[in-house]
Amino acid sequence: MTESLSIIRLQYSSCRLPPCFIMMSEGVESLLSHPYAIGLGLPFAYLAITVIYRLYFSPLSKFPGPKLAAISYWPEFYHEVIKYGRYEFEIHQMHEKYGPIIRISPEELHVSDPDFFDILFSTHQPRNKAASYCNSFPLTKATFATTDHYLHRLRRAPMNPFFSKQRILALEPSVRALLDKLCERLEEVKRSGKPVKIGDPYSCFTADVVTEYTMGEAYHYLDSPDFMPLWRQCIHTMGHLTKITRHFPWINRVISILPDSFSAWIDPSLALFVEYQRRAKKQVETIIANQNDPLYSEKALPTLFHSILQSDLPPKEKTAERLGQEVNVFAFAGTETTANVLANLTFYLLSNPEMLQKLRDELDVAYADPNAPPTFQQLEKLPYLVSPFVSILIQSLWEKYNTNKS
Repeated sequence: MTESLSIIRLQYSSCRLPPCFIMMSEGVESLLSHPYAIGLGLPFAYLAITVIYRLYFSPLSKFPGPKLAAISYWPEFYHEVIKYGRYEFEIHQMHEKYGPIIRISPEELHVSDPDFFDILFSTHQPRNKAASYCNSFPLTKATFATTDHYLHRLRRAPMNPFFSKQRILALEPSVRALLDKLCERLEEVKRSGKPVKIGDPYSCFTADVVTEYTMGEAYHYLDSPDFMPLWRQCIHTMGHLTKITRHFPWINRVISILPDSFSAWIDPSLALFVEYQRRAKKQVETIIANQNDPLYSEKALPTLFHSILQSDLPPKEKTAERLGQEVNVFAFAGTETTANVLANLTFYLLSNPEMLQKLRDELDVAYADPNAPPTFQQLEKLPYLVSPFVSILIQSLWEKYNTNKS
């Protein structure tokens, strides 16, 4: 090693390098002789190698995009965590600058081309989910967070019939009953003269629909006097937390070992989440214990989890722990998403009296006979309710979000 260093120095001398370069080489040699130099230099060397690899040698290096996004996840962290979920709008601006295919992180591409949809979701070329994305959720055994394509398909198969249009239409009586309760509760609020955040009752409504559909028993959130505002806050908190745990997945493990009281002290809405988890797990255990009860086999519409338990899935896929995680996924994916759409639709209807009146006129005709309300299938055929009405509102939402990117 000493010989090679001396040769290099001789080469430098023969090339008559400037004195500053000679002094730099001597400084490097002196630094390397220090006992802690290697230990301190390794992190910097690793960082430099990583940056060079991601910029010039990564398979994604040929795709355009911001250099900082190519070498680091910090742009995503900043826009998702600090600016609370604004990276999608930043990505939209990237496409305007760099084109339809861009690099948005060291390991990710983003494609803005509808023709690419069939390629990405091809049944002939199955793809696994990104582990970095799935690990951001504390529900690693749920179908939603399954990385392997074939395991995901195995877990999803028993659920598929429950998401068919026919099965949803069969749920109409239950949804109508909950919808009537929602209207009654809103009438109570109207008579009281007190304001209400419309997203809260919608969130209670969707939560009751989801829990009744999946487990055969609604959680009766609509019966809460104040529409349980903590429930919606809980979903928002957990949603924002996943943006953090995507970059620091170890946080999920820390939270899982913390006492419930401490989690509730950090954020009161987390106490409701812990209660929901406990309640869901207990209910799943009850379903498992009574799955062979004749009463369940006589149900005209078995619950989602009865279908899973009666499927050909291996026993390890039917544990209370895994099914409990499925309950949590349905609660978060099926409540706030729909409730948020309903809240936005309500806002834009009340902000546009002309649009609201057109919709009321159409519904007045459909509900002409109070003893024979239209079915879901009949409502789907109402022209203003289904086509231009929805498209106008979607366009309004998109324009609203685009004007509030900052």
